[in-house]
Amino acid sequence: MKSQILGAVVITAAMMSVGAAQMASVTDNEFIQKASAGNTFEIEEGKLALERASDANVKKFAHQMIADHEDALKKLQQATANSKTKAETKLDEAHQAKLDNLKTFQGADFDKVYKADQIASHNETVSLLSDYDQNGHDDALGDWVDAVLPKVKQHKAMIEAM
Repeated sequence: MKSQILGAVVITAAMMSVGAAQMASVTDNEFIQKASAGNTFEIEEGKLALERASDANVKKFAHQMIADHEDALKKLQQATANSKTKAETKLDEAHQAKLDNLKTFQGADFDKVYKADQIASHNETVSLLSDYDQNGHDDALGDWVDAVLPKVKQHKAMIEAM
């Protein structure tokens, strides 16, 4: 079982590293798609954590992820109201694969893989938001980034401390 958990953690880290490397200077449309998928992923993993986690701190964190990312997704949808690309509530292939992998775990093993997923996801999200903050062109999206980036950094610190 330990090798299965280690494998899941390594796969997650590798997938997130590739994703981070591919993120440099995304277009507005790519940014919207990535930000939407990332928020949806946080919500779906949080819901799964409420069912399968054994650590009370993981469940508490999951509650906060659901609430904060539902709010962020709603605000992203508002920010994209006048854009040709709309914020959606669907996962891309990479996020779906990570969610499917996480569904194979329960209890303490779930907690370990969930934490690894969340660390990797928040690292990727900080990179995505920071890049858009520096290079983005849409004022409404820039305002959204300014509003959510501090919260994402807070989430990152919370999960890393757990």
